[in-house]
Amino acid sequence: MTGGFRYLGLPYNITFENFPTFLRRPSVTDPLVGLMWNRQVAKKWTLNLNLQGGGFGVGSDEDVSAVGKADWQFAKHFGLMFGYGVIHFQISDTKLGKTFKVSQTLNGPQFGFGIYF
Repeated sequence: MTGGFRYLGLPYNITFENFPTFLRRPSVTDPLVGLMWNRQVAKKWTLNLNLQGGGFGVGSDEDVSAVGKADWQFAKHFGLMFGYGVIHFQISDTKLGKTFKVSQTLNGPQFGFGIYF
């Protein structure tokens, strides 16, 4: 089990029909709960899966993510990380008596270099 917080900052401009353009810079801090699975599959390889969900209307309306990665520790204190992640969030905002919803799903590969102690 995991728990924590995620900060999201998302500036956007909206122009709608004859209404004046408005700029919003909402930033939210979402409480998160999740599950993490970690397994060493070989002497130098570790697999990790992390699923998290949150928001609960405290920050954003929805905030879910999933990340899978493999760590290759090629030397005693150094390694590489290869993975893939997906995050989806939805934020609502009321302006000029109208509620606007921003919904975004991002996904893609992840690569990293690690220093292990």
